[in-house]
Amino acid sequence: MHQSKRPGLVLAVTTRAVTFAASFAYTVSALADATPIKLTIENAASGPNIRCQVILAHFVTHDLPTIPASQSATIEMDRATDGTLFFRKGGQTMATENILCGLDQNWTVSRNDLDLRALRIGTREALQVTCSGATTLTCRSL
Repeated sequence: MHQSKRPGLVLAVTTRAVTFAASFAYTVSALADATPIKLTIENAASGPNIRCQVILAHFVTHDLPTIPASQSATIEMDRATDGTLFFRKGGQTMATENILCGLDQNWTVSRNDLDLRALRIGTREALQVTCSGATTLTCRSL
């Protein structure tokens, strides 16, 4: 019988593999009855671009293209029956934790968590969020 010189590493790799397998199984089963949904983010500001970032499960992020003044961007996702939102990125489907938007030139200080409750619960298949501000950003769901 082979004894590992690094048993902690073996345990960590095994635990990570089991967690990934469970996460993958949940994603596949959750998407079986998923509803396609759309989130539109409008930049109602008169000047600065806004930048949004999708925060996905397992510490993965996805930067959306900046949204110029008076324009909008639409994100397509899937909602599982339990309210989990799934975002497709590069052929992978991952649970969406949150979406953050802020002014492009001062993103860290001005960012906001978008309120996604209306998409997570109920039967809405689309939501529009309007963001505005010159030095700070305010976003509200319509």
